[in-house]
Amino acid sequence: MRFNPKYLIGSFGALILALPVFAAGSTMHTDTTQFDVSHEMTIGSTQLSPGHYTLRGRESEGQIEVLHDGKVLATVPCQWVRLNDKSDHSEILSSNNQVTGIRFEGRTESVKIGS
Repeated sequence: MRFNPKYLIGSFGALILALPVFAAGSTMHTDTTQFDVSHEMTIGSTQLSPGHYTLRGRESEGQIEVLHDGKVLATVPCQWVRLNDKSDHSEILSSNNQVTGIRFEGRTESVKIGS
């Protein structure tokens, strides 16, 4: 059997072109939502003063990042929960000035914070 270099080059090229497809399948979606705090609130063990925050989470991680002015202020443990339907809009769920959950617009997964 004779070895033909053009087949090797073609196979190598096809492999290189397929790598982004494999990489895309291994990454999880990142969700973000804006959050304006008008009075003191708590998320996890972090006290939030009035201001503008961004909440960011990745499906593959059991945590939410709280950003203020583009910097990570806190990392809060969470659980991802499947919803029956896609959420129509992003929503911060709270009880007694404590953030208890986050729903992200267009997603069937939401975040539960705390027990």
